[in-house]
Amino acid sequence: MARAGLVQSPRETITELTNADVSGDLTWQHTAGGDAQLIGTTDDTQPALADFDGGLLAIKGDGLIGDTLEKMFPGASYVRLWSYSKDGCQFAVYHA
Repeated sequence: MARAGLVQSPRETITELTNADVSGDLTWQHTAGGDAQLIGTTDDTQPALADFDGGLLAIKGDGLIGDTLEKMFPGASYVRLWSYSKDGCQFAVYHA
């Protein structure tokens, strides 16, 4: 299922930014709130909080335009993108 719009990542909550497997282009931007950790998964299973320790840091303004999860996480076969923010934040997310 495609996604086009804002996704809230509530404070201290693991949030899926994608809402389906993404094998093609993905665009996202951290648009508001506190810093977030990002991690990918190979399926729709929610990652554990400890998994975010090895994740990527996203601060307000960071993003990826029309690229793949493979480029974000080289060598991994991720199809879903997740966020965790201690303070809560918001992302704009677009994928087919």
